[in-house]
Amino acid sequence: MGETGPRERHRRPHPPMGIPDWLMPADMREGRLVKAMPLSQIASVPEGALAKIGGHIKLPSRGAVVSPLSGIRCACYRIVELQTIDGPFCFSSDFFLDDGSAAAWVRFEDQHVYMDPRPGKGFKFGKDDPRTPAQQAFLDEAMQRQRFATIMAPTFSERLLAENAAVLAVGIGRWVPTPEVAREVLPGRDRVLQLDSVDKTPVIVDGTAENVAEAGVR
Repeated sequence: MGETGPRERHRRPHPPMGIPDWLMPADMREGRLVKAMPLSQIASVPEGALAKIGGHIKLPSRGAVVSPLSGIRCACYRIVELQTIDGPFCFSSDFFLDDGSAAAWVRFEDQHVYMDPRPGKGFKFGKDDPRTPAQQAFLDEAMQRQRFATIMAPTFSERLLAENAAVLAVGIGRWVPTPEVAREVLPGRDRVLQLDSVDKTPVIVDGTAENVAEAGVR
């Protein structure tokens, strides 16, 4: 368990229209970028082009992240204790997007990736409430943070990008052979569009339901 540091950031709400981009925090500028770009089919993205794509998350059988609270397989999760706003407890893993025309690969090694997970469940743990082994292990580690160690019933908010969820992604596309780990979830795909960050522009993954629906991804 650990934080992903600069590879995962939580996005604040969009600012009012009319604020110039150079006055906006980077995460707000990224949100505007996702909304402004046209959606491209993955198969149509040229080599080296900046593109916005949409598709459904596909996770390899090995190495996928599982949220310790809900037990859901996901591309990333973000957990915050609500009474003290302690956290976040974050983790992310490589994943693939498939839109029917082709597939894309979002990886984290040597990449700056900006993730916007969807709201999930809330979890409250009273003294005698039943817990799964994964939940207990998470609580044992989380309770070492002195900020909420004395709270009798800590309450957590979970946000995640679950397997098969529809999401948007923006990055520089580069066509590469399909990695071995993806062949079982992407049968028949000989190559994938690897999304890369460039300079100070990260790969952006937006799971916000309204943005995904507005872009026409179902």
